[in-house]
Amino acid sequence: MKKYVICKGYYGMGGSLAVLVCAMRLAEELGRELIIDWRNCAYKIENADVFEVLFQTPQIIGPKRSEWSGYKVWPDYWQELVTYTKPHSQTLPLSRVTADLFEELSTEEQEGQELVVISRDDKYWHRAEYHDEMSSLMQKVVPNKDIMGKVSKFVEMHLGENAIGVHYRHGNGERTVIPPDITWFFESIDKFLLVSPESAIFLCTDCAAVIDTFKGRYGDKVVFIEKQFPEIGSGPMYNADSDDHRLRNAIEAILDIWTLSYCNYFVGSKSFFSGVAAKLNGNITNENSRWWIPKNRSHSVPEGHLPLDQYPEIHQGFVKRDIKTDNVFVESNDTGNTIYYLYNSIEMLSGQSDESVYASVAEKIKKLRFY
Repeated sequence: MKKYVICKGYYGMGGSLAVLVCAMRLAEELGRELIIDWRNCAYKIENADVFEVLFQTPQIIGPKRSEWSGYKVWPDYWQELVTYTKPHSQTLPLSRVTADLFEELSTEEQEGQELVVISRDDKYWHRAEYHDEMSSLMQKVVPNKDIMGKVSKFVEMHLGENAIGVHYRHGNGERTVIPPDITWFFESIDKFLLVSPESAIFLCTDCAAVIDTFKGRYGDKVVFIEKQFPEIGSGPMYNADSDDHRLRNAIEAILDIWTLSYCNYFVGSKSFFSGVAAKLNGNITNENSRWWIPKNRSHSVPEGHLPLDQYPEIHQGFVKRDIKTDNVFVESNDTGNTIYYLYNSIEMLSGQSDESVYASVAEKIKKLRFY
């Protein structure tokens, strides 16, 4: 009986591609065939696996989904769940199965597992000593001809000989996501412009307000792939309610990542999206790249901070003045109510505050989130 490694698509485009490459490495090491299961991932479409629709290689192979549970599955808690793309459990670590965990098994134990599930990236993706190997594997992942044609056309028309690729992961109001320090990004770009002043700035972002902010500083040097952004402050790009919308989001993410990989210089965050582009490029070094490392990788609501809608008068004051409420919290104490945007203290406010106070709050929040 043939043996397989199966890659599960739990994440957005960057994360799912990172897991795929980790699964590819393990499959090659073990001499097994690879199964790619993105059917019900964040970009799911009816009656098809979105990976098979959007990528030329690697090709999806292996037995039919209905046959998977007939194999001896590792880890064993995946045995009854293996036909599902991304099941969830309060008790089982379904989304944290890595290749290096499998490699801890003895050779005899590994041989006894017919279908190995990989659902998470591993040390091989992150450690510098494996960069060349993972970069080589990443370059074997090729989008379909239509997407690659669009990438080639955009690169030819807009990037020229030199370009600075920028990935700015804003969040657009997504819970827990903290927009990076825009000043750090500007300073990093400015340093590369001193070396290559004619370079275009290719910007990848998930928020339309970021485009306006970058263009306000760099004007027409900023180029980007047109996409249908979600409403300002409404959440991530992959929140979609139809097959067409999800498929478009997937294509836009692939276009951004593969175009980013053509840039000579890179400024970005330590995200899977950025990491995939860097490994596709293969020549990103400390000299031609800068990576944003945040103080806080994500936002956890501090004790005593409550959502804005728990304070109806203040919430109505925001709504009345068209101030977006995403990731805005209130802390109350004996001295009054303090408005917070994520971890940032903004200003004291009450339902009776006048226009000048609300205007000040709106201006301070806009400096942090750009709307």
